[in-house]
Amino acid sequence: MTSLLCSLFLSTLTVSSQLSLDDVFFSPQDQTAHEGATVFFPCVSGESSPAASISWLKDGKPVTRGRQIQGEYGGGSQRKTSGTLHLYNITLNDDGTYTCITFNPALGTSKRSRSAKLTVQGVQRKLQIIRGPDNITVATGDGASMHCAVDGFPVPMVHWFKDDGLLTNGSVPLKLQNNGQLLTFRHELEFFEAATPPSVRLRPQVLTVPVGASVELQCQASGSPPPSINWFKNGHSKQTGGFRIPATMKTLRLLQSTIFLPQLAKPNKSKPHVFPRTALG
Repeated sequence: MTSLLCSLFLSTLTVSSQLSLDDVFFSPQDQTAHEGATVFFPCVSGESSPAASISWLKDGKPVTRGRQIQGEYGGGSQRKTSGTLHLYNITLNDDGTYTCITFNPALGTSKRSRSAKLTVQGVQRKLQIIRGPDNITVATGDGASMHCAVDGFPVPMVHWFKDDGLLTNGSVPLKLQNNGQLLTFRHELEFFEAATPPSVRLRPQVLTVPVGASVELQCQASGSPPPSINWFKNGHSKQTGGFRIPATMKTLRLLQSTIFLPQLAKPNKSKPHVFPRTALG
């Protein structure tokens, strides 16, 4: 009975001593390649019993694209595993640091290789504006953001201008992100053109004219965005013969509209009305 227990103990000790995982035998090397190229990263584990498996990390996270090839290395008495990471049609997103991980399932331990840097050189591409900023209407004091999506290589930098003046992170309370493609400004929209409701600054005058005379009525309104002006007579639209003149920033965004009534054929005691409107109503 004593001899049998001793034999079992020695057998277990022998098997346990055979389990091992040496340091990585061959690590991947730094590479530089152009967009669209194919890249191979080879790696060879150290001696391992049982055979080690190989996986890959990019910038510390598991690699999710490409092809991972794995097999025996050397043969004979060697107990190494070879692994190759195959990346094809690479893009700028593949640029990063790659690490080979060898793992012994019986021991539950792993070894890391030296990291290799993949530098992807972009192919020069013509600058394109994919989508420009949209017009927006916000209330005074609200924050807002504007987008300008561009493409090209080298990666283009987007610059924003207001009234021909360059906007920078330090010029006004704004923030530029993603090489300027995102412009965010916050709670200081009085610096910009804050939305204000329309108001009539010059109302049409009551005129008395003889039959057959021509009459010109004027209205001036302000607001942001610039309001449009509609004329009504007795509740009905009266736009024929009228015209609108949009104002500029120098005139405080005033808009003036004039309606011309040629050769009144009969006495007209109706009073015209004018209604300015903006996106705010």
